[in-house]
Amino acid sequence: MTDLMQLLYQYTLETGFTCRLNTREYRDLGGLIDRLAAQLQQKLGSDTWDTLRKYQDALAEQRDAELEALFLAALDTAKALR
Repeated sequence: MTDLMQLLYQYTLETGFTCRLNTREYRDLGGLIDRLAAQLQQKLGSDTWDTLRKYQDALAEQRDAELEALFLAALDTAKALR
């Protein structure tokens, strides 16, 4: 991405989703995820927990790549519509 595209992408991540993520449903989902993670950590051994954390990190990287691709596609579409 160019510097401008990176700046727009960062701005979108920081501000563009706030109205959609500032809902009760989203906050409830965050709480559920935290509770489930705590339960898993208690039940799993440290080796298994470390493997799960690495898996979660890989999923987060995949999600970030997909969000970036979505942003770039939307940006290309907006450019084409000008």
